[in-house]
Amino acid sequence: MKIPAPVSLVMLLAMTLVCSAYMAVAVLDWDPRRETHTITVLLDSSGGLMDISEVDLRGMKIGRVERISTTAEGLAVDVQVDAAYPIPVDSEVRIGNLSAAGEQFIDFRPTSEAGPYLGDGAVVPASQVKTSATVSDTLTKIDSLTAQLDPATLERLVSTFTVGNLGRDEDVAKLSRAMVMFAQMLHDKKDAITRLYVNVQTLGDNFDGYGSVLGDTTPAVESLTPNAVQIIQEFEHYSYVGENIWDQPIGPLVTKLGEYLGLLAPDLALVSTIVKPATSQLRPLRVDAGSIMNILLTVFPDSGPARIAVPVPN
Repeated sequence: MKIPAPVSLVMLLAMTLVCSAYMAVAVLDWDPRRETHTITVLLDSSGGLMDISEVDLRGMKIGRVERISTTAEGLAVDVQVDAAYPIPVDSEVRIGNLSAAGEQFIDFRPTSEAGPYLGDGAVVPASQVKTSATVSDTLTKIDSLTAQLDPATLERLVSTFTVGNLGRDEDVAKLSRAMVMFAQMLHDKKDAITRLYVNVQTLGDNFDGYGSVLGDTTPAVESLTPNAVQIIQEFEHYSYVGENIWDQPIGPLVTKLGEYLGLLAPDLALVSTIVKPATSQLRPLRVDAGSIMNILLTVFPDSGPARIAVPVPN
């Protein structure tokens, strides 16, 4: 049966609308029901951000960068975020890399859940922003480092290494196996190593600004070092002096004292055998804690003073 042309046109139009809606909602993440806030983040440098970079809240995507413009002090980055996720005003802002390829993103990291929160039109100062090194900056520094290496020195090092490995095929094979096992370990423990790297990076960020404080302790450490070395030397000397004292004079004395105590100590087994008939009469004794508590409650009631019953003789 042949479908009429008008019906085919209507079906094609319906499929076009469905595909467009899917592209807008699933791919472009566009939702007309969603309320958004536009926040301006001030930066000293872009750090590789683009007007399509991702915006996260503790690693969870909540928006994207809308526009990057220049100011007299640096850059102003307008980001659009989902209003359903409150962001405290004092949140730290990180600009990092999503991967080794260098896709930069903005990550809000609140220090607490308490407000006030960033609203529409809010501005985050540059003092709250920390920018990670970009791939281009890292490559530039590596290039500057390699430019300072002397080719003649490198050639001598290679020659020395080659001569040192002659006749060591078995050792090289063992080293190669160790490296393969190390690579396998890194693969198996990838998640744990990643967490360790993130924790160390966070620890380094938390120590930012404490360099001068640690530098102030240098005179104290310098004055402490000779005394600490002297204490270690004295302990070493004491260990040499006390080695023969503990093994020869004091050791036999302690042994002999143990023998004397063994002779003077009573025979506990014999004592327990003698006392057993006298202590056997104590076994049936039982303490009725409930009766004692009833007597105490009767004498000292909760509703008044203590009561004492005195029997009257006949």
